[in-house]
Amino acid sequence: MKHIGKKTIAVAAALMALLALAACTREVEVPVEVVRTVVVTEEVMVMPTPGPKETIIFSDLNWSSAQVQNRIAQYLVEEGYGYPTDLVFGATLPLFQGLRNGDSHV
Repeated sequence: MKHIGKKTIAVAAALMALLALAACTREVEVPVEVVRTVVVTEEVMVMPTPGPKETIIFSDLNWSSAQVQNRIAQYLVEEGYGYPTDLVFGATLPLFQGLRNGDSHV
């Protein structure tokens, strides 16, 4: 095995001391001023005067899950949007034909 010299040990010790010193330095906080520009604009929207709303006709299919969905949609349209609604009862195929002809809307 080769003998390690005193110079090599001294250099290694100096490097370890420098690394330890570098690891122990503390960070310095520098105050920074943040400048923000805020532009405030106000928009006024003029809504047209609401007139009479068209009645939305729901196709009430003859299966219960579709009826539940239609009742929820009907409630939202009436209470949330203020449209009057009506129901047309029937089987699937005739009601789809009514949708195509414009006899019902949903």
